[in-house]
Amino acid sequence: MPALDPTPARRVLILGGGFGGTYAALELEKVLARQGNGSLEVTLVTRDNFFLFTPMLHEVAASDLELSTIVNPLRKLYLSKLPRLEKKLRVALDWILDLCFAKDFACLTDGRAVRP
Repeated sequence: MPALDPTPARRVLILGGGFGGTYAALELEKVLARQGNGSLEVTLVTRDNFFLFTPMLHEVAASDLELSTIVNPLRKLYLSKLPRLEKKLRVALDWILDLCFAKDFACLTDGRAVRP
């Protein structure tokens, strides 16, 4: 009996690590943790290795809060420290140079082409 081909993983490319991108990645990470069967791969492309909670920026400027309370490193936010998620949730630290919808990829400034 011939082996059945596994269904190809669905890939998600998130452009930008602001509120929308970060929270989309966090929610998709929860899906990855629940499913765990390799049916979803998520890549977040962002220029910074941290998330800045901008609504509280004025509190830092007024010296009411420490900067460390509104800046969170991405490695702390995502659960990808778990070995089974490492290859399913990736973060690419780079700028997006171009989007090619016809060929379905994003070109980064370091020359890499990232596909969803």
